Amino acid sequence: MRITLLALALSLAISPAFAGDKADRDENSIDHVNGSITAEAGHSYDDLSTVNGGISLEKGARAKDVSTVNGGLSLDDDVQVENLDTVNGGIHTGENCRIEKDAETVNGHGAGCRPGTQPFAGACWQSSPSESAATAPVAAAACAGQGGSLPEALELAAFSQVPGVELEAEEWSGDIPVVSGPNVYAVVVVDNSGAIGFANASSTRKYRCVIPIVV
Repeated sequence: MRITLLALALSLAISPAFAGDKADRDENSIDHVNGSITAEAGHSYDDLSTVNGGISLEKGARAKDVSTVNGGLSLDDDVQVENLDTVNGGIHTGENCRIEKDAETVNGHGAGCRPGTQPFAGACWQSSPSESAATAPVAAAACAGQGGSLPEALELAAFSQVPGVELEAEEWSGDIPVVSGPNVYAVVVVDNSGAIGFANASSTRKYRCVIPIVV
């Protein structure tokens, strides 16, 4: 009788612990109070949530909702998520990441890509070029007015190869390879094939802006 009662007591003590662990983690979701979370490369998840800890999504991972209170969010290349949410932490994204809906607050600031832009190389790139052509200084000023800048030449060349992206015949980058005198200089341009050249800064080309993912 004593052995039976002891076994029953142990069973009652152990069962809640296992039940609680199962509630915190199932096949498609991971939910912690304390501790970081890593989503494995190529795997798909529903919800990834922790209060005190960061969340990392390895290359090609997919998730619906990713949220933390005290911790950063790190997305490797080719990661796809629907929603990102962090209160006290930053967001870092690799190349070709896709945030389908939104990223909520980061220390009170909105995060995520605005409509008409898409995540690339850790920032938000305008999906289409400017409606009208402009000189390089005017293009740079227009991007600065939107809280962004003209892209670096090699990054613009890489962006031109992303499926669905169509560059204009030539677009401005922010790189200056040649300066001949005061306000006389050339600026690197990139065409739709990714080829790099340069043009006089006073000539006109279309352009697109690169805007930080946290704005």
